[in-house]
Amino acid sequence: MQKGYVFRSQGSAGWWYVRYWDRWVEKGVLKKKFVAKKLTPVLPEHSRLRRPPEYVIALQQEFMARINRGAAEPERHVTLDNFFTNVFLPHMRERRKCSTIYCHQLNWRKEIAPRIGQLRIRDFKTPDAQRVLDSIGNNQGIARQTLFRYKSLMSAVLRHAVNQGYHSGPNPVSLAEVPAGGPSKVMPYYLLDDVKSMLAVLPDGQSPAEDFESDLPVLELMLLQPATCDLYQCLLPELVPALF
Repeated sequence: MQKGYVFRSQGSAGWWYVRYWDRWVEKGVLKKKFVAKKLTPVLPEHSRLRRPPEYVIALQQEFMARINRGAAEPERHVTLDNFFTNVFLPHMRERRKCSTIYCHQLNWRKEIAPRIGQLRIRDFKTPDAQRVLDSIGNNQGIARQTLFRYKSLMSAVLRHAVNQGYHSGPNPVSLAEVPAGGPSKVMPYYLLDDVKSMLAVLPDGQSPAEDFESDLPVLELMLLQPATCDLYQCLLPELVPALF
């Protein structure tokens, strides 16, 4: 059972830190490192102190209690990206359509993983979730409904992490606020019967991909060439984007 060692950085505007041994499993190998974690800024009235005051000791004890709770299972001290790939996705594949899994992977890798993927899931907090949403919301043209989907995905990942003992809880994403964003756009689509009707008027033997390959996005090409893509069976029953 670790107690940790509290010290302060130099200077009048310093911080109180706690130093402790961190353990985790990386690629099947147990890693161990002596690390320091910020607890709280040094208050002006404590600028001359060398030993921590009582409120800092309380923060130290709270922090080390969280570290010690997970000390017996270092294999659970993984990054968010590792958890998403190796724990969350296999869990979701048993419960959701593969089209839903595809969208989860796309949204995670495009917007969320570059921002928080390397954070250890044990240390993820509400301010981290808020920074992600604010950062994505700063991009022009992002609709508020899209931001809600990003929050929903982060919340689902952290909820599963809490349920499986990777995070002490409660779910840190639930209190994050979704930025204003922009208005939602009405996306055009065709129903399956409409797509079949359009393809039926093509001359015999003509492949739609031959005429439209240069203009269609990759996903739409996959819909037009089902023999070459496993996603076809998953995506075609849904409302699909306009092909032309």
